[in-house]
Order: sequence, then C-alpha cells, then structure tokens
Amino acid sequence: MKDSKLYTIIDALRGNQISLIEKHLKEDKRKSLLQLFLLLKKTGTAVIGRDALFYKIFKKKYSAANDYILRNEMRLLVEKIESILIKEQVEKLLVSDNLFQLKQQLLMYKNLDLFEFYVDTWKEAKSLALEQYQYQYVLELNADYFEFVQFHIRNYRERLEIYNKLIDENILYSNYFLARQYAYTSFLEGNANKLRLEYQIKQENKIPEKTAEIELQQYSAHINDYFNLVGKWFPFQSKGKTDILLEALTVLEKCNKDAAIYQQEHMRVLNLIATDFSMSADFEKAAVYFEKFFSETPDSQLHNKAYYLYNYAVNLTKLNQYEKALQVINDAEKHIKPSNEFLKDKYRLLKVICYLFIKDAPQLKKMIPTDFSVLLPEQRIYFRFVNTIYYIINKEFDLASEEINNLLRSKLINEIDIHFLAVARFYKDALSLILKENTLKLSASSFKKIKQEAFLFDTNEPAVVVNYMPYKWLKTSLDI
Repeated sequence: MKDSKLYTIIDALRGNQISLIEKHLKEDKRKSLLQLFLLLKKTGTAVIGRDALFYKIFKKKYSAANDYILRNEMRLLVEKIESILIKEQVEKLLVSDNLFQLKQQLLMYKNLDLFEFYVDTWKEAKSLALEQYQYQYVLELNADYFEFVQFHIRNYRERLEIYNKLIDENILYSNYFLARQYAYTSFLEGNANKLRLEYQIKQENKIPEKTAEIELQQYSAHINDYFNLVGKWFPFQSKGKTDILLEALTVLEKCNKDAAIYQQEHMRVLNLIATDFSMSADFEKAAVYFEKFFSETPDSQLHNKAYYLYNYAVNLTKLNQYEKALQVINDAEKHIKPSNEFLKDKYRLLKVICYLFIKDAPQLKKMIPTDFSVLLPEQRIYFRFVNTIYYIINKEFDLASEEINNLLRSKLINEIDIHFLAVARFYKDALSLILKENTLKLSASSFKKIKQEAFLFDTNEPAVVVNYMPYKWLKTSLDI
C-alpha cells in the first residue's frame, strides 16, 4: 500500500489542497472515494492493510478474487485528485499568466468562429510571446492563424499578403528559436563541464558559438515529407495532379496516429484530395474521398463544417445526385452563422441548381428574389435566367420568352455581363422553337437545328460560359 501512487500523492498534499479535495469529494456521488481518501489521509505514514481498508469501505471481507474492486477504487481516486489539482492550477494560471490567458481566449474565439476578435487577441499574444522569448509559441500562433485565414479572408490578394508575411516571420523566428536553443544547450554543457572537472573527465564543447548549419534531409521525418508533398501540390491545384496528394496521404499514414498534428493533417489532406478530384472533373473518385473525409473526421474537429459540406454538395450536383445534395445543404445550413451572408448566398445558389434539375417549381419559386435591384449585377442576370427556367418548368413558354427578350434588351447583359449574352441568345432561339411546338420535346428538324447551334456554342465559347448552369440546364432539358 505504502508504495502505491495514491498513497504517495496523498502523503504529498498540504493544507489548502487537502481541504479542497475533501470539498470536491463530498460533492461527488461516489461516496466511497471520500471514505478511501479520509482513511488513507488519517493513517499518515502508518500502513493500513488491504483487509482492513476493504472492510471499512465495502463492509465485506477482502479476498484475492475481489482485489480488483479495491484497485479500481484507488485508480478512480487518483484520477479525481489529479483532476481537482489540475483545475486549480489552470484557474491560478488564468489569473497570474497573461500569455496562458490569451491562449485560452484564442481557443474560445476559434471554437466560436469569431475571426475579428481572434485577430486582435492573436496580435496581442504574439507580442507578449516575443517579450518572453517564446519563439516556438509565435510559430504555433502563426500556424493557427493560417488555418483561420483560409476560411475568413476571401480576397486572394489580401490572403497572399498575409501568407507572405507569415513565411517571412516563420523563417525569422525559426532562426531565433534555434539560436536560443543552442544558447540554452550551451548553458547545459557548461553545467556538464563543471561535473566533468569534478571527475577529471575531458571537457567537451559541442555547441557552436557563431554559426550553426542544419542538413534538413538528415533530420527529416514522415511529417516533414508530408508537408513538402502538399506544398509541392498547391501550384497544381485542379490540374489533375491529385496523385501528389495521394502520395502525401500514404506518407502521413506512417506517422503516429495519436498525435494531434496527424489528426489535423489527415482531415486536411482527405478534404484536399476530394476537392481536387472534383475540380479535376473526376467526380466519382471525389465522392469516395468526401465520404471517407466525413466518416473519419469527428464533428468536434470540424470547426467550419459548412465550408467542407459545400464542396461535397457541389460534387453531388456534378453526379446529378440533387436530392442527396439537398440533404447535405439542409445539414450545412444548421452550421452557418446568421451573419455569414457570403456562405448563405453560396448555398442559396446551390439550392437553386438542385431545384432546377429536379424541376421542383414551388421550391424554386421561393428561391427567386422578389426585388432584383438588391442583387449584385451578375446575380441579377443569373436569377433572370432562373426565372425563365421556372416558367419553362411550368410550361409557361410565352412568359419564359418574354423574360429572355427583356434580358436581351437590358443594359445589364449588354454592358455589365456581356460574357453570358451568348447564353441569352441561345435561350431566345431555343424558346422560339419551343413556343412554336409548345413542348420541350422538339420535332426532328427543330431538334437538329438547336443541336447544331449547341455544338457551335460548345466549340466557340469559353469554358466558363459552356459550364454556366442555365445553359447546361436547357441542354439537359432538350436532351442535347
């Protein structure tokens, strides 16, 4: 008993710690823990036998067969005492250690997804860390900030400026950190040399005073190889180089799977693989990795779940799985902050695509704004097309034709968004045939005519226009 961890911890407790633990144990539903604590505290340096201890707590005779009951109780008490003391430690640090306090604030803002508050606190924490020569923590802060920036800075030029600054800072503070570690190791070496003198052992000077060089390959690790591969891939995003990411995943799988960095990067690389397959038009493979990503990533790690679900929903629409995409969208909308108009708009447009292709006119009507003047110019044109499609679904071909003719006469498409003028003209030509025959199922001659026009359109127009949703919808509806 005297050699047990529990006995040693209880023997080390002093004053306020004892009363604090007693207070918490009195509030605990498991009353046997308090009994065990009081018995061991009371005995002090004396040894209490297992037989007596077992009987006093459980009112039963001790035997080798039921020894596990006592051992389990002792383990639970150790865990409880340590938990109480750690919580007390944390509470004291929150008052006395400003940097620790800022770390907890950053974690809170991260979990609440409050980017604006996070940035101010991040700057304050960096400044304080530098004052305290904690260069490694500055590097960790920069890594966390990078993760946040990806989801909150939508302007690519602004994002690039931030990344450039982070790169320069990381090089600078990595060097500061390395120099400080060499200096500290020199301090250790000085202590070791003092002891070597005592034992008349030759002194050593392993630490350089002026210059230090490192052969990166010599100190490589699987996690380093992983980062290098993902970094190599980024310039080739959506260019069919997903094999680089698959190699990175293979390397990552060799790392310690219990490490926090493994869990973070495993989530990242699965999402990158899925998204890259999708952007490279390999939608089936993308679906496999999206499913893998969501099945292997706990919800607790998905701080920006709505962003991840968006790419998944887009991929489902590419596979014509519109009903499933709507289910994903409905789930995602539960995770969007009310103030995030950017993401709400993206999902709104995605919903429109789903309702268009499943030809759900009532739901589609709800998605069409009543006042187009509040929309951005490109959105106004988009929803004019959507309105046209709504009329086509309802077989109100005359209203659809009128809508397109109004769009073609508008200053909006002729001056502001001229790229999609060709789509409007294609709609006009198609609707003239549809109106004439009063059906989407055109006669052989009309179908041949519009199919030839679509062929010329696909040949001559840029990819962004050819893949424009309203154009693709009309082609699909006409079975072209």
